[in-house]
Amino acid sequence: MGFYLQIDTKDAVPLGSNTGWNDVTRWVETLPATFPDLHHFCQHGWSGRVTALAEQVTLATHYHAPKQADVTSTLANFADLLADGKGAEVASVTDGFERSGRH
Repeated sequence: MGFYLQIDTKDAVPLGSNTGWNDVTRWVETLPATFPDLHHFCQHGWSGRVTALAEQVTLATHYHAPKQADVTSTLANFADLLADGKGAEVASVTDGFERSGRH
């Protein structure tokens, strides 16, 4: 199991393990408010500002380098995936299960 990144309407691709992504979100909580798109993405699971999100992932990783290897590798994958989606409108994180709305 793990988390996946979906960019626009493309198929979701592996983002990181459960532990890796959860550790990333905890790391993001320690960052200053100067990374609003990254904070929003980790809190809400989506972004309508993909270019700004990609820039903030790169800057946050550079200026506030994480100490945990799984955070570093998950962020590197996240940055690569966002770069591959250059020009996209929406990015979202998912656990890979589709929600049908039925119980």
